Amino acid sequence: MRDLQEYDHISLIEARERVVNQLKLNYAHDNIDEKELERLIEAAHAAGGKHELMEIIRDLPRFDDEERAAEANDAPPVRLNRGRVSEHDTMIAILGGT
Repeated sequence: MRDLQEYDHISLIEARERVVNQLKLNYAHDNIDEKELERLIEAAHAAGGKHELMEIIRDLPRFDDEERAAEANDAPPVRLNRGRVSEHDTMIAILGGT
């Protein structure tokens, strides 16, 4: 079971947001299907405490998203393009078919 201590220092609202984010990440990694995602998100919003929230994600793999990792390390988030493409660059793709 996940460690409840990581949620002790945050509000119920923030804990709920983190749980919903974990659910979305598990959906993105094909650990749960769309119906299960919807059911679990509804359960997270209905949860009255952190223990209930932890039960929702108890059996799911844990994923660290970039935002939380950056907060924890006080480091900027990792850029996937490693800075090679600036925010203001323009890319054009020409696609053709027969």
